[in-house]
Amino acid sequence: MFSLFFIDRPVVAKVISIFIVIVGLIAMNILPIAQFPAIVPPTIQVTANYTGGSAEVVERSVTSPIEEKLNGVEGMIYMDSISSSDGSSTIKVYFELGYDLDIAAVDVQNRVALATPVLPDTVKQTGVSTKKLSTSMVQMVTIQSSNPKHDALFLSNFASLNILEELKRIDGVGDVQNMGERKYSMRIWVDPDKLSALELTVNDVTQALNDQNLQIALGKVGETSLASQNKFQYTLVSKTRLNSSKEFENIIIKENDDGSRVRIKDIARVELGAESYMWSADLNNKPAALLGIYQLPDANALDVAKKVQAKLVELKKRFPKEITVKPTYDTTKFVEVSIDEVIKTLFEALLLVLLVVYFFLQSFRA
Repeated sequence: MFSLFFIDRPVVAKVISIFIVIVGLIAMNILPIAQFPAIVPPTIQVTANYTGGSAEVVERSVTSPIEEKLNGVEGMIYMDSISSSDGSSTIKVYFELGYDLDIAAVDVQNRVALATPVLPDTVKQTGVSTKKLSTSMVQMVTIQSSNPKHDALFLSNFASLNILEELKRIDGVGDVQNMGERKYSMRIWVDPDKLSALELTVNDVTQALNDQNLQIALGKVGETSLASQNKFQYTLVSKTRLNSSKEFENIIIKENDDGSRVRIKDIARVELGAESYMWSADLNNKPAALLGIYQLPDANALDVAKKVQAKLVELKKRFPKEITVKPTYDTTKFVEVSIDEVIKTLFEALLLVLLVVYFFLQSFRA
């Protein structure tokens, strides 16, 4: 009976069909596009770093206290954690499908703040970060240089300072990660035999570094008051932050009774290097920096990729000529091919339907 209504009123059937097609075309431009569907639960990642701590120490001192506070957060399904021997702690909190990630991030951040007072001082200084975890990678961008002086350490820092933050601000980008990131760091290689001979410990070296490498506010000179006619005041700035390896070498660790002093150069070798050498990136046997670009769950991968390329073209104008930036992994290529195949299949299906209807009904009007 329902089908007879449209058979008797072909105009109504045509109008409804055209309406469905128009709504479908509109929805096709609005729906998010990605290589794979978003089947992973919304995830919030909490990371902390306990410098010098073993995996067991990190688990006991950092991971467990944070997990205790995170347990039972609203909307949580489960969580897992990794405590590594390099001192890093990573906790992933998974929420129910459809749960608002922004609300989840705020809830997790509030719980982490409750655990902060019981964490080691080193962890408090470096901070505990909370961020929304994006799992859909759009592109992998590679940064290389034709200058042999530009090693992996230089390229990694160049990418972090000049590219990473710019890409994070692009609409639709959920996260940008520096794969195998290497940060500049002053590395102090302590000789345990010399340390023992001088009756010193690593804690003595650490304490000397903390005491003699800090920024101090000295105040002002000539500050005006009601009873003073002074019209000028000067802010005093102290050069207490050390910048070179020689300055670190001259840090005083101990002063002996005879007036002699033990400096870091007497018990250690100081050099400017990377904070960690656990990871490295190479492309075609040449050092490189890799940036992984992830899209937001509701973003369109094709639009994100186009915006990323436009931003890279803009940034390249400010880069040295020997620096090259190019995508080496692009998931949108697969997405574009898939969309082309869908369109091709749609036209083939439409043609077959027309042919079948014509052969059976022998009428173009039908």
